[in-house]
Amino acid sequence: MRVADVDIEDEAAVARLFTGVARDESRLDILVNCAGLTIRRPLTETTTEIWDRLHSANLRSNFLCMREGVKLMLGSGGGRIVNITTMGVLHPVLNGNAAYSASRAGVTQLGRSAALDYAAQGILVNTLLAGPIRGKVREDPMTAAQLSTGPIREAGRLPLGYGSMTDIAAAVLFLVSPGARFITGQEIAVDGGFLLT
Repeated sequence: MRVADVDIEDEAAVARLFTGVARDESRLDILVNCAGLTIRRPLTETTTEIWDRLHSANLRSNFLCMREGVKLMLGSGGGRIVNITTMGVLHPVLNGNAAYSASRAGVTQLGRSAALDYAAQGILVNTLLAGPIRGKVREDPMTAAQLSTGPIREAGRLPLGYGSMTDIAAAVLFLVSPGARFITGQEIAVDGGFLLT
């Protein structure tokens, strides 16, 4: 079963995925949650449908995958979980992202709670707060335009410019490596210095 074939917002589908992992691999050492969806609207124009859609895609999916992943890790002596979200959970970045930011902030608290609950069992949980990254699978034209020509760019808020998906992957590799054995419950910004500005 390929992960791309799984609706990670569907509880039964996620359960089947992890049952398949247990059957085929007998253990789970690393789980990286990186799915996300944004629908930008001013708060006054955010419908409950948009709110629910974003929370399902961004928070419910993380919850389901973490719950099932932790079950497998508990049976095999621990593991590493890395949730990838946005630096926007620490500081508003773009207009019209209230529902998105709220759902992503939930991911950080979910990670903190799991880190505390399962540290003694050897499960380390951390969150990467991604900054402005080029080459996203589906670049939002409104976001790209605001970052390239809007006040963020004009104010010099990208000290190291745009990052790449390789920058995120390198941070994930560190967090799942032996070198990060003493790090859990943390939110680490991979943002090229954006939050400094």
